[in-house]
Amino acid sequence: MTMKSSMPRLARRTGWLALSTLLAASLLLSACGGCDDDDKPDPQIRVLNLSDLSSVDIYLDNERKVSSAAQGQIGSYQSVGADSFDLEVRRAGADTQLVRDERSFSKEQHFTVLVYGRESALGFITLPEDEDADELDAGKAGLRIFNASQDVGDLDVYVTTSAVDLSETVPTHSSVGSGRLSGFRELSSGSYRLRITGAGDSADIRLDLPEIKLDDKTFTTLVLTGGSGGVLVHGGTLRQQGSYTAARNTKARLRVVAGATGRGVVAATWQGRSISAGLVSPSVGPYALVDAADAALDVRVGGQLWSNASRKLDAGGDYSLLVHGNGGVNLISDDNRLPSSASRARVRLVHGAPLSDALTLAVDYSVVAADVPTGQASSFANVVGGDEKRLDVSAASAADAIYSLTDTRLQNGALYTVFVLGGAAQPTG
Repeated sequence: MTMKSSMPRLARRTGWLALSTLLAASLLLSACGGCDDDDKPDPQIRVLNLSDLSSVDIYLDNERKVSSAAQGQIGSYQSVGADSFDLEVRRAGADTQLVRDERSFSKEQHFTVLVYGRESALGFITLPEDEDADELDAGKAGLRIFNASQDVGDLDVYVTTSAVDLSETVPTHSSVGSGRLSGFRELSSGSYRLRITGAGDSADIRLDLPEIKLDDKTFTTLVLTGGSGGVLVHGGTLRQQGSYTAARNTKARLRVVAGATGRGVVAATWQGRSISAGLVSPSVGPYALVDAADAALDVRVGGQLWSNASRKLDAGGDYSLLVHGNGGVNLISDDNRLPSSASRARVRLVHGAPLSDALTLAVDYSVVAADVPTGQASSFANVVGGDEKRLDVSAASAADAIYSLTDTRLQNGALYTVFVLGGAAQPTG
């Protein structure tokens, strides 16, 4: 009898234990969200348009996700699915894609889609923005570099105190190539002087900013973009999940091209600084780094004033001051950006000869620049490079070419200017 009466009670107790176990398991599953990623935040993307385009649209798998991202502006974050997408960039309102590549986004992640370059050579990168600030010690900051230019080549980055001589120190980041993202470097937080140079040449200054701030326990990306001349760079700081602050160059580059009659000696002064003290015609001087401004440019030949007209040099630009003939002074804007195709070379003609005729440039007997007037430069033409190219410059009044080169090497991916100048008895190329 005792055994019979105890069995139901044991069964009931076992049933309650089983029910309690199921309830506990149910509560555990509920607490962890089903133990999957469903309740985690979706990935977030925003757009920073540092391209030459005034505004761009961003598409994911042919669906427009961001509209009219304005040049130089950082947008707000947008939620996207945790998945892989074909991300493409289009000119705002256009149907044609300019660049496209696959990107993957995961839960709880943040990205800045940084669009850069000119329309014919557009690029983008998805910058991850989820570094853990707790991994930085107090008084420290993280800095990385993105070289958002196809033209300026490899760069060295110096983050130093103001008075440091670059020839006596090493770069903070070395040889950051075009389209490359460096890793984070831990530095003490505070204010620094920022200088950018060509890789391996501390004297080749591309950008010099008196102050850049690195806040305590923050991660910052320094973005470098090319100037209009293709050599100097602009800067900007992108704080992780924070604001973007532009830091534009204040310099330009200026050189003197001397083609004055009678081997005239050319001197030029910009804002009180001598650019050329005695350049004998015909010759081409080196570029000098000068302050960008709208100011008088003093030009003298043989000590005689030829011009002191006001000229405008834009920050980041390259310029050639062509002094020619018996009083000609022309400021030419130099587009020294590399060809958008690595299988082409860029060639142009500058006419500084004492001729009333316009000049024409041919490469392998094919005209690439026609009717270039005195004191002017042609547009750049894209040509197929090679080791045995023939160049001819001709004038309508001359039966023969006034300047020829045979078996000349034109390197693909490079750019060339053919100068035809006065100064000698005959035009000199």
